[in-house]
Amino acid sequence: MNRSTEDTLKRLRIFLLVLAGLMFIGTLVELWAIEHTREPVQVVPYILSAAGLIVIALALIHPARLTFNLLQFVMGLSIIGGAFGAFLHLKINYDVAIMLDPGGNSLDLAVNTVKGHNPLLAPGILAFAGILGLASAYQHPSLSKSQPERN
Repeated sequence: MNRSTEDTLKRLRIFLLVLAGLMFIGTLVELWAIEHTREPVQVVPYILSAAGLIVIALALIHPARLTFNLLQFVMGLSIIGGAFGAFLHLKINYDVAIMLDPGGNSLDLAVNTVKGHNPLLAPGILAFAGILGLASAYQHPSLSKSQPERN
């Protein structure tokens, strides 16, 4: 690979990491603003966002194999956490829709579940940030056994 291509890939990886970091920061601010702490499970996105920020900072400061392995692990947890959060929001909305209209038809139930109080896509921001973080690690030179630890 020529030097220009390597420089471009490095800038793209940095861009993806910074973008994922900004998404984690935005998530923390939004969670704090809506006081997302009423139940213990609501602390999970705080933990995932903070962990994401820490490993992104490490990856930017010290791009070594261990750092990127840790990044991949934490980003995977963020993806799982985002999917779990979307499931929880969907379940809560469904339970409320059933409670408000126990005899309603399936279409009304589905619409009321999707339109419910808990946004279905909000937890997806964690998953999307995780995907961006994983994309930044894709074929990273630090992960190659034939390459030195740093890029």
